[in-house]
Amino acid sequence: YPEIYSTIQGRAAGVSLDMMEVAPEEEIEAKETVRIRGIGSLNNNQPLYIVDGVPQDNNYVPNPNDIESIEVLKNSNTASIYGSRAQNGAVLVTTKKDKEASSVPLSITYKNETSLEFSIDNTQTILSNGQINTVVIKNSDLPATYAFECVPKLSDKVYLIAKIPDWNNADLVDGEANIYMENSFVGKTRINTSQFSDTLDISFGIDNNIAVKREKQKEFSESQFIGSNRKETIAWKIHVRNNKSYPVSLALFDQIPISTSKEIQVEAIELSGGKLDAITGNITWKLSLEPNTDSEIFLTYSVKYPKNKRIILE
Repeated sequence: YPEIYSTIQGRAAGVSLDMMEVAPEEEIEAKETVRIRGIGSLNNNQPLYIVDGVPQDNNYVPNPNDIESIEVLKNSNTASIYGSRAQNGAVLVTTKKDKEASSVPLSITYKNETSLEFSIDNTQTILSNGQINTVVIKNSDLPATYAFECVPKLSDKVYLIAKIPDWNNADLVDGEANIYMENSFVGKTRINTSQFSDTLDISFGIDNNIAVKREKQKEFSESQFIGSNRKETIAWKIHVRNNKSYPVSLALFDQIPISTSKEIQVEAIELSGGKLDAITGNITWKLSLEPNTDSEIFLTYSVKYPKNKRIILE
C-alpha cells in the first residue's frame, strides 16, 4: 500500500489514499480507497477509474508497476463526459503498453463502404450490473500535423485542425466521432471518408486565444461612374492577434468575386501577400504569429460593370 500511495500521490495532486493501520503481528484485511478532495459526499466519494479510455468497475485497484501516467478530473464537466458514475470525479490511468497493438486480439472479417465487421479472438467479460460496458476494440496511432484555420468572411472563430495523412490505413468509416485532447473531451466531429484527398481533416474545436476581426475600410471603398459603366472599389482589413505564449501558424481564407461575363471586370488591387486562385477567386494567407503580437491584412478589389445592371458585391 505505501507503494501505491506514493505512486498516486506523486503523479496526481489532490488525490489521497486512505488505508487502515495494520500492526506487524496482526492479520487484518486492509481496505484501500481513493478520494478526490472537494467532490462528492463523505459517505460515497469514490471516483471512476478510466484505464486507457475504458471505465472500470468499483473494485478496480491500479497496479503501480503498470502505470505510465495519471490524470485527475474533478471539475463540473466530468459527469457530463463519463456519465453519473463519474459524479465524484474520474482518475484517468494510462498504462505502459505498446500503443500500436490492439488491446483485444482481433481481425477484420468483412468491410464495405459503411461498416466494418471485426472478429474478436478472445472472450470478454461484460458485467451484468445494468451499466454501460466499454470494450476497446482497437488502438491506432496515426501521425498528424496541426494547423489553425479561419474564414473571417464567414466567422471570426479560429479552429484547430488535425491533418492526418494516409488515413485510409486506419480502416475508418463515415460517422460521428468523439474528440479528446490530452484525455479531455473537446467535442464531436464527423469523419468523411468519401473525400478525394490524401489527408483527412478533423476539427478539434475553437481556440479563443487567437482573435480575428474583419472590417470594411470605408475610407478606401468608393463608387464612381466611368462612361456607361460603374466601378466599385471595396476594401477590407483583417486584424489578427495571437494571445498565446508561443508562436503559431495560421491559415486565413477569403475570396474576391469571379466574373463569367465580359461586361463585368474584376481586379485584385491589394492582397497583402495572399495567394489568389484565379479560377475560384479564393485567397489564402499563411501567417506565422509570434506570442502576443498583432498582424494586419488588407484586401482590396474593384468591380467594373454596366451601370444599368444591379450587382451584389458583398
